[in-house]
Parts: sequence; C-alpha cells; structure tokens
Amino acid sequence: MEKEKELIYQHAKKYKKLFEKIAVNPYIYEVNGNRYRQVIFKNRNGKTTATAIIAPSNNNEDEARKAHDPLTLYGATASGIYLGGKGRAAMSPNILNPLLIALSNVEDPEIQKGVEKFAELRNLHQQFNDRFQEAQTNFDAVTVVTEEDLAYITEKSAQLSVLHDQLTKIMTDDVPFFIEWRKRLKEKGIWGSVPLHSKGFIEQMISSHHKSKAKRAELPAVEGDTYEERVAFTIERLNREERKILDSHIKTLRWPKM
Repeated sequence: MEKEKELIYQHAKKYKKLFEKIAVNPYIYEVNGNRYRQVIFKNRNGKTTATAIIAPSNNNEDEARKAHDPLTLYGATASGIYLGGKGRAAMSPNILNPLLIALSNVEDPEIQKGVEKFAELRNLHQQFNDRFQEAQTNFDAVTVVTEEDLAYITEKSAQLSVLHDQLTKIMTDDVPFFIEWRKRLKEKGIWGSVPLHSKGFIEQMISSHHKSKAKRAELPAVEGDTYEERVAFTIERLNREERKILDSHIKTLRWPKM
C-alpha cells in the first residue's frame, strides 16, 4: 500500500507547482484493475490549490475521469462530516445527567417539562455521536470506495444534518420557555441545587441563542414531519448538490482533463 502511494506521489510531481506540497488521499477507486487515488496540492499556507486523479501505473485519462466523481464525492463528504461534526462528537451528552438527576424528583409539572426538554437534548446528542462514530468507522475501514460506501456516508451526512437541526431548534426556538423555566426554578428556591456546570450550560444557551438562530438560518432548510422524512429530504438535497461539488473541484483539476 505504501509503495502504491509512493508511486502516485512520484507521478504527481509532474503536476506540482513551485512551493506546493503533495498529499495522497487514502481512498482508492478501481477501474479495470487500476487503483486511482485523489492527489491534493497545497500551498505553503496549507490551502488546497488543485487536485489530480492518479494511479500507481498504467494511468489512463478515461479511467481517471471515471474515478474522479466517486473519489471526489467520497472525500468531500467524509471531510464535511469530520470537520462539521468532530466538535460536538467530542463532547459527551452525559454532561446533562447531573441536571436531570438534580431535578428529576421535583414535583412541578412546568419544571418537569424543562427536564423533559433537556432529556431530549441529551438523547439527540447521543444519536448524533452514534451516527458520527458510524461514519468514522466507515472512513477507517474503507480502502476501495464503492457506490455502497458513497451512499452510506451520504446517508450519515443527512442524519447528522437532521440531528444538528433538531438540537439547534430546541436550543433556539425554545429559549423563551427556558427563560421562564429558569425564573420558576429561582422563585421556588431550586436554582441553588442546580449543578454549577449545568447553570453555565443554561446561561450560555440563553445568552447565545440569537447567534445560534442566525447560524441555523444560514443552513439549508430541513423539511418533513418525521425523522425519517427529514433524512430522506436531506439525502435528496445532497444528491442534487453533487454536480455543484464536482464542478467546483473540476475547476482546479490538473489531471485528467475533464
């Protein structure tokens, strides 16, 4: 495997410009037994300047064109999932457990509504982490990319987008409820028993909700009445956007000529 990468690296040098660095992506797409990979060219600042699709030997331009789309889409989707999800996935949803434990026995219907909302946040966060780990497992296991792999991580990307939308919806649209909920806790003398970290989480959520709402508004809309419908809607959107992703990469493609 390392020999393959080295051969591709050597082939890529002919397309390299002055001061650029070369990175060979790990994913392979086979055409007629030839194992093509995406090569990334970066400038001294680490910014991607161009790409190429190259095999260790027997490079054929028609084959490279065929390999371009699946390698580009898999790489772009994997990168989007990782960069977009790693921050949340690094946090444990169990940080909400002390809050839920502290308030679970409070006999007040309104306070319990808030407890239920935080339990929903924890469960959605756990689902997000689970889907992220499933995608990560695929990234780590895949060597030769198939159409099934591409469909799988597209589905994971859609699931993560839907879960992110559901989480931010609660943390923005429900903030007026949380403000009144916090006020009720204080009036009943219960706020003091809320763990300090949980207080910080609640205060941060309330104080930053306008910024969070603005960021959510910038993201593509998620439509559907059920989770399954929303995921299906998002998969359709991602599939429609494939051409835009490919066209963007083709602009900086040095080989093959498309």
